Amino acid sequence: MSELYEATNVLAPGAPQGRLNVGFLGFRFSGVLVQWLRPALWAGIISLVLLMGVMALVPPVSRDALTHHLAVPKLYLQHGGMVEIPAIEFSYYPMNLDLLYLLPLYFGNDILPKFIHLAFALATAGLIFGYLRRRTTMNLALAGALFFLSLPVIVKLEDKTRNASI
Repeated sequence: MSELYEATNVLAPGAPQGRLNVGFLGFRFSGVLVQWLRPALWAGIISLVLLMGVMALVPPVSRDALTHHLAVPKLYLQHGGMVEIPAIEFSYYPMNLDLLYLLPLYFGNDILPKFIHLAFALATAGLIFGYLRRRTTMNLALAGALFFLSLPVIVKLEDKTRNASI
């Protein structure tokens, strides 16, 4: 039984403290350097970021963005401050991220809020990468960031002007 435990043990007995020994089906990969893996992970991350950037260039078309997330800040701009908007129930609960959209909307740009939202997705991926980098290998940290950015909910919602994805 101890051999099975040793083969699937996550923490390597001789590994430096805080480093994980990643194994799969009893094979240990901690000492194996795969030359192609790191460039492939970087290529995946860069490809996803470029794809998300292209998707963010499209003007907002979702009902939620047009009737709430962009409409409420635009009405605040038109009135010179926060005002009561009885027709939009959620205007009674202003979200801080929506208030970040005030500056681009002031200059008449309704696409830049999507890039603000994309920046939050990239910052979250950066935090995941930083967290994993201190505790695992570089390849696993890149894989964690790539996994987060490739989640369908992140890819779908990152180009929307809303607060729900992150």
